[in-house]
Amino acid sequence: MRPYKVTLCALNSRYSHTSLSVRCLRAAIDRTFDRALVTCTVVEGTVNESQDAVLSRLEAERPTLLGLSCYIWNVKEMLSLANDYKALHPEVHIVLGGPEVSYRPAEILASHPAVDYVLSGEGEEPLPALIRVLLSERSFDEVSALSYRREDGAVAVGVPHISSQDPGSPYRGMDVSGLQGRIAYLESSRGCPYRCTFCLSGRCGTVRYFDMERVKSDLLHLAENGVRIIKFVDRTFNADRSYAHAFWQWIATEYGRAIPKGTRVHFEISGECLSDASFSILSAMPVGAIQLEVGLQSFHPPTLRAIRRNPDTGRLEENIRRLTALKNIHTHIDLIAGLPYENYATFTRGFDRAYSLGANMLQLGFLKLLPGAPMTEEGEVQYPCAYSPEPPYEVIETDAISAAELDKLRLAEDALERLGNSGRFSRTLGYLIDTCGLRPYELFYGFAVYVREHGTAKALDPYTNAFATYASALSGVEAPRLLDFMVYDRMATNSSGVIPDGIRNFDKRLKQIRLCLNADPSTRELPGIRRTLAALRDGDTVLWADYRNPDPVTGEYTVHACSMRMLLSRRAESEVT
Repeated sequence: MRPYKVTLCALNSRYSHTSLSVRCLRAAIDRTFDRALVTCTVVEGTVNESQDAVLSRLEAERPTLLGLSCYIWNVKEMLSLANDYKALHPEVHIVLGGPEVSYRPAEILASHPAVDYVLSGEGEEPLPALIRVLLSERSFDEVSALSYRREDGAVAVGVPHISSQDPGSPYRGMDVSGLQGRIAYLESSRGCPYRCTFCLSGRCGTVRYFDMERVKSDLLHLAENGVRIIKFVDRTFNADRSYAHAFWQWIATEYGRAIPKGTRVHFEISGECLSDASFSILSAMPVGAIQLEVGLQSFHPPTLRAIRRNPDTGRLEENIRRLTALKNIHTHIDLIAGLPYENYATFTRGFDRAYSLGANMLQLGFLKLLPGAPMTEEGEVQYPCAYSPEPPYEVIETDAISAAELDKLRLAEDALERLGNSGRFSRTLGYLIDTCGLRPYELFYGFAVYVREHGTAKALDPYTNAFATYASALSGVEAPRLLDFMVYDRMATNSSGVIPDGIRNFDKRLKQIRLCLNADPSTRELPGIRRTLAALRDGDTVLWADYRNPDPVTGEYTVHACSMRMLLSRRAESEVT
């Protein structure tokens, strides 16, 4: 007798991402059923590949039950996939799960006949329960999280399931070699201590922690098999400080031992929950071992109250500055545009305030009105705004900020990503902000407008040359100093060794300087390692960079500086001798 075949499908936003949900569900099925009775396979793809390619992989599996994991980035593709697969195999049962369908199952079932079932909330218990019902033809009412069509055509709506159980390992006993070069996801808890009105996490129950030793074992299994980026999806990893401290201390102790050097572990944390004890552990963390993401959302007090967050912003700022000052941890902070009571002026002031904290990345995001989130359900009276009815449900305008102003922020965001978050212009941006009198937001927005008006190509070299032209004309900027900063930034961040003509300083002495450097064993070029040289505009300083061992936090290469006159004089003396 052929086993009952379950296939779980995930479509990620890009190839480097992987799906934790389908792996958790597969592990739950494997723990629940004998494989002679039920087997489970995973088909993983991306939203960017053709649907025919995904259908072909599903065809090869020939499941009895097809499960589709639905998120904001893939729900359109998943619903289309359900329609196409049901047309090919009308006998196959199709079940949807995930946050994109958990809070609107009746709507999904009413508008998509190809979908047979929707499971709401956490699926490790409801999915095996549904399989038992399908195997034994028992009542669907036994699965509380299940929504389905009754025989009379009415839709029975289940309630989102929140488990009190540790979901178990999604990776133990699994071959994870296919995750090499990609991001693997882990969780040490579920639920959220906050109830932000724009977010679904507050509907996932109180925080429940999993067995720490099991989580450590999963992390080691991934790292030992070549996974180098491991992201924890816990909503607030340090909500329980003692748990976070013990885990971080373990990483600090085992990094370079049980945890291979070069592994990076990412955590989303609450900045205001960091204590002196937290900083004591974090300050001793090996460089590049972890990354920390801190959600700011806004600095505007009425906005923070409206979204049911009330952090001590002064303490939050202080802690982020302490984090960035450590220099051993990549830090990521974010703001959300379009929140209640946040207008263009207050948001851009908050942007400047956030930028001044010195994080490696400042993400400028835009409010999304998610199905099931309190802000969406409470509607127009509490949160008057217009937003797209289609995923990703992004805000179009509010009573505080206009559509035109949000478009200006989107324009600035593009420049922020390319200039700031890329890390390619850090010294140049520092010089300009210190010199030209523009606020950080004004600098990014001004250049974004310049790029749009001049039709500048987005490729790095023409974009760099355009920035040099734009910035040289700003008040108080000394063009030679600006271009030297740009050369330094380019050498530190681009291992191609090519410096665009628009910022390069041509100096015939560089050939001689290369010979001088190679004559000294301490500065000699290494076999197989590319080196770049550049002359600064002071007429004497030479920079050189060897492209090996970038900084684990910034990704930068070390740039050395020396006097050309000194090098040439030293060489002349050695030739005389």
